[in-house]
Amino acid sequence: FISCVPNAVDPDSLQVSQCRVPDSAKPTIVYLGRFDVVHKGIDILVDLGRRLPDAEFHLYGTEVPRTRAELKALRRELPRNVFFHDPVFGSEKGRVLAAATLYIQASRWEAFGIAIAEAMYIGVPCAVADTVHMARIFERHDLGLVFEPDAMRASAAIRNALGDQALLRRWSARAQDFARQNFHPAVVAEKVQACYALAVARKRPKQMP
Repeated sequence: FISCVPNAVDPDSLQVSQCRVPDSAKPTIVYLGRFDVVHKGIDILVDLGRRLPDAEFHLYGTEVPRTRAELKALRRELPRNVFFHDPVFGSEKGRVLAAATLYIQASRWEAFGIAIAEAMYIGVPCAVADTVHMARIFERHDLGLVFEPDAMRASAAIRNALGDQALLRRWSARAQDFARQNFHPAVVAEKVQACYALAVARKRPKQMP
């Protein structure tokens, strides 16, 4: 049988209990992850930054050898509102996420995305590309913005979302509730235990009559 169990977040390492959606004239959009230009859609994020000059894009992560040349080319002509940073961990990661207006993931493919789950857990409104597997969950439960990877359409959708504080707060609350009900370590542990119990029961030999 096949059973899917989500990854767990580490709430203790984040050390942030609640994100307050900032009401700011200069929205802060954050990405956490590898700077793999193709896989993670770093080129899409830079293009979105170019099309959304009133927002700041802060990208935290590490380079990967296979797209180092593409990343170098992108960084030569960065918009003034796009910034690359070293990776952050633990409480520092929590502070970066909590200060964000929006967390964004523009991956061309992505099975789960632990940073998305962490952002949801502390109540950061999220925007994910429809090529991210979690986008189906976002759509089903109204957890955040799902955008097309086309930069023109995506930038319009993000601009509209950033201008609607009530919408951002609704996504924040709904996503946080969902994450705490599904991504807390105790919840995930129970689901894993249930999977093993079901697997053992299915493999147990039948009793002789």
